[in-house]
Amino acid sequence: MKKGRIQCKDIPDEDILALLRQRPGVGFSWFDIETGMPSVRKAFPPGCPDNLILAKMSQMIHKGVVEGCACGCRGDFREAVKKGREGK
Repeated sequence: MKKGRIQCKDIPDEDILALLRQRPGVGFSWFDIETGMPSVRKAFPPGCPDNLILAKMSQMIHKGVVEGCACGCRGDFREAVKKGREGK
């Protein structure tokens, strides 16, 4: 945590992967608007800013453990089939 502000490194990947594993094959959004689409926001601390959520999801996509889009669209985040299940 830097100057009392949460950073990506403060949010465990495993919390997000555990949430994604609850509904395999379902795309998760990053926002919290009632669309019928579940949100990864539930794996983040309350009040977490949007830019931090998108940055964390982008990191996880680059690591290869999550598939989706962190450009700010709806996201469609899913656990990556190979690496996510191996925990790498």
